[in-house]
Amino acid sequence: MRLNRRKRILILLVLSPVFFLLLFPSIERLRGHIALTRFKRHLASRGFKLTVAEFRSPAPKGENGAPAFLRAAQQLPSNSVLVSNPPPRMQLIPSGRAIIGFREDEWVEWKFTNRWSEMAEELKQNEQSLQLVRTALAKPVFDNNMDLTAGPNVSFVHLSAAKPASIWLAVQAQLRLHEGRNKEALENLIAQSSIPRFLEEDHILISELVRIAIASIARTTVWEALQADGWTDAELAQLAQVWQSTTFATNMTHDLEGELIFGLGEYDSMRMSNSNAVNVIYGLQKFAPPDDSDRPWWERAVRFLPAGDKGADFIKEQLYCRFWRFSWIDQDEVHNLQFMEGLLRLAHRAESEKSLTAIEPALDALLEPTIRSSSYNNLRFAQVASFTVLENALRKAMKAETERSLILTAIALKRYSLHFGKPPDDLQSLVPEFLSSIPTDYMDGQPIKYRLEPSGTSILYSVGEDYKDGGGDSNMQPGKTTTYNIYNIWNRKDVVWPQPASRDEVQSFRKDKRAGK
Repeated sequence: MRLNRRKRILILLVLSPVFFLLLFPSIERLRGHIALTRFKRHLASRGFKLTVAEFRSPAPKGENGAPAFLRAAQQLPSNSVLVSNPPPRMQLIPSGRAIIGFREDEWVEWKFTNRWSEMAEELKQNEQSLQLVRTALAKPVFDNNMDLTAGPNVSFVHLSAAKPASIWLAVQAQLRLHEGRNKEALENLIAQSSIPRFLEEDHILISELVRIAIASIARTTVWEALQADGWTDAELAQLAQVWQSTTFATNMTHDLEGELIFGLGEYDSMRMSNSNAVNVIYGLQKFAPPDDSDRPWWERAVRFLPAGDKGADFIKEQLYCRFWRFSWIDQDEVHNLQFMEGLLRLAHRAESEKSLTAIEPALDALLEPTIRSSSYNNLRFAQVASFTVLENALRKAMKAETERSLILTAIALKRYSLHFGKPPDDLQSLVPEFLSSIPTDYMDGQPIKYRLEPSGTSILYSVGEDYKDGGGDSNMQPGKTTTYNIYNIWNRKDVVWPQPASRDEVQSFRKDKRAGK
């Protein structure tokens, strides 16, 4: 009797690991299914949109300019010298002032010298396509018919055409400024500043990040244009209207709502196919392999093994992904939805308060559990790498809004100076004739900053990413003093709308460029 009992115990001990391996995935699968069902109900009860039908607004009325813009933009050569080595725009120098690119007769980048004659020839050859681009951008509606439910199969082919088109228009605007043909420069500048509208209705994160990048390119062209003489108030008012109607904080909130729906479709696609799961989880590793040198051996043996090794790929793609899809995909989706719920609340708050500093501690707190995640969570939560991208996207939107405030204020200051022959004593003097109200510094939620110096020089600025008002301090931030960082206004202590560089600074800049510095 005792022997039989010992045998039963021994058999149980031998079979228990097998039983555990069979039972554990099923338990985890059930836990995830219950949690996901409950959390979706929770989101729906709080007004979150979980389907495209709930999310999509009625299609705007008017002729859709998106197809015409895409066709015309794709006709523009993307491998031209004009795109790879365009004339400098608002070229910052160590002092924080900037070179006026359109006043340069030639420029040197990577030891190659380019001249306006070369740019003019390329622009002439592509004038017909550029005219089609400008005509399309004047249309009232842009809709790329994005399918947010397509998951990893969604098409982003239209994104690659937007940035080169922006550069083509920027160079043509600069050439016209160089030639003193302001009216034609304005046509190109308005078209370039309108390109963000092309992606406005996509309502997905990657499109919004491209919008922000394109707007940043246009910002440098606006700065160039405001250094030119001969503008009329009516012309500058047209340019201001384009930027007045462009938003980023509001659009980012809507895009994050779209990203949530896109994520739901992505999880559905991963449930349908293991290859879809592999593409979603490991797709980016083909372009940016992760640094896994500090991770435990068992993590490297599963998800974090280097891409390209056949054995590693087999473990990750055929063993881990299949186990993850059966056991943990629902848990991972809950984890993502929880993060998106918190991020959307902060996005709505940032949009309402027009302030990044108001939500900064909460943003850090939202990401903290991911940073300090356990080894077990690293296995079951395969999508956490996107959290940092999503969080930074909200910061980028607030920075883009701050740049827009600087642009609107700079245009208003130029209009005031044209009218009165001098800069105003304060920004309130611009209201209501040139501005309906003083634009907001989205870094701290306060009005954008301005100071008139006794010398008559005006300083327009934002407090920047440290949220500290340095009075328009354009010195470099600590740790960001390399040559590459000099060219970005956000690497300064305050984000200052640059003053033009002096003649001596321009000559020094030319000399350094020719020396390859």
